[in-house]
Amino acid sequence: MLKAIKAVLSAAVAAAAVLAIVRWCYLPISCDIQQKRIDKSTAALLENPNWLTGMKAHQNLSEIRHCMGVVPCKVSVYMTAAANSRLVGAPEEAIALYETALRYDRRPEIYASIGECLLSMNKKDDAVGHFVTAGMFSPIYISGIDDEGVRLRVDEIVSKQRALPWHVSMESE
Repeated sequence: MLKAIKAVLSAAVAAAAVLAIVRWCYLPISCDIQQKRIDKSTAALLENPNWLTGMKAHQNLSEIRHCMGVVPCKVSVYMTAAANSRLVGAPEEAIALYETALRYDRRPEIYASIGECLLSMNKKDDAVGHFVTAGMFSPIYISGIDDEGVRLRVDEIVSKQRALPWHVSMESE
């Protein structure tokens, strides 16, 4: 009887170990490989859009969604999904994905990407705030704004903020 209990417990521990290895090692590595492939595909679609862009971006989205559950804290997964959402003409979905990415890391390119999505939806006032945040990290993000009026507004706000001493600019917000 004791040998049977030991055998069952050993089998349970072995099964738990296999499941843990699959969940915490195999699946994340598999998603990394998958994401690299999808990133290449997305970059090619962004560089040379054609009549297949929407269909391929939809395929990329369906494949990358699995990885969001496997590695939920990996910002690049959300960035890849958001880029493909933009390619299929879903800026609202892209914004939601970028906002999820912001929960894990406050990168300036995420703010700039949200601003670009808002501009594509003609929400210029909302876009300005995101571009200002990105521009405070690095003014290079200001030069990438396509809308000249928005770019000038953002440049003016960032210039004023950067000209103030740190403690004054923080108090004025």
